[in-house]
Parts: sequence; C-alpha cells; structure tokens
Amino acid sequence: MEYLVDDDDSQPPLAGKLAHALALLSGRMSQEKINSLTHAIFREDLLTPELYMMHFLFEAMVKINKLEEVEHLIIKYWKPILDRGCQTIWEMGVHQQGKSAINNYGSLCHAFSLAPVNFLQRHILGLIPSKEGFPKFTFNLQLGKLSWLKGSLETPT
Repeated sequence: MEYLVDDDDSQPPLAGKLAHALALLSGRMSQEKINSLTHAIFREDLLTPELYMMHFLFEAMVKINKLEEVEHLIIKYWKPILDRGCQTIWEMGVHQQGKSAINNYGSLCHAFSLAPVNFLQRHILGLIPSKEGFPKFTFNLQLGKLSWLKGSLETPT
C-alpha cells in the first residue's frame, strides 16, 4: 500500500505523493483542493514514488509550474545512477537501489524510469510534436536555472 498511517487513530491514513499527483492531474479539483494537493506533493513525511512512477509526480509539478522542483528530483534520484557509470536506468532508486531492490531482482534497464528524458525534452528543450511522428514540432526553450542544455531530435525526411 502507498500510504502512511498516523499513530493517532482519529486521523485518516495519509496517502503518498503519487496519489496526490494523480488527483492534481485529474483536473477535477476545486482551487482549495488543488492548494492542498500541491502542498502534499512537497511534504517530506509522505511516500515518494519509485523511479518508475515518478513521471506522474513530474507532470503534476509541471501543471503547477514547479519545473525547478522536478530538476531537483532528477539530480537527487537519477544523478547517482549516472555517477556510478551505469549505461542504463534502474527501476528502483528512491527507497531501494538498482539490482539489490526487490530481493535482488531489481531491473537495471527499466524504460518506465525514463521520466527525466520526457521532462527535459518536452518542458526544458520545449520540443513538442505538432504532428504525429515529429514531421513538424514546436520549440520553446525553458532553461530556468540551467546554464546550458544540449539535445538533438531526428525527424522523418
């Protein structure tokens, strides 16, 4: 389960950040609930999703214009993988790491853990297809606090 239970029985269980992110992404919340959900996804006492589910947290943060916080999470959780010289991205890197995760069955090459690639391409480099397959695309660079970023995109000819 993805929630933390408070010792005080009068309080309901507190859901993890993923549930709050999904609720934000639903688009069906009042402004009061949006404010509450926004606060919740930054709480340190709530469970942070593993790498393979971080995409939803990133998208919720983009929706509330918190791009720098996404960059912080990328550095916090994906940089250690790169620093170890790994050429692939792990399934787990938040609560358990790499191969040692899931009783030594952790995936070391997990496509669902590539949320930073999607985020950097769409929200920092600003490359968004205007037509399926990228024959046309929009480009809206948003470097934020980054001093540089390099990217390339192969398009059909």
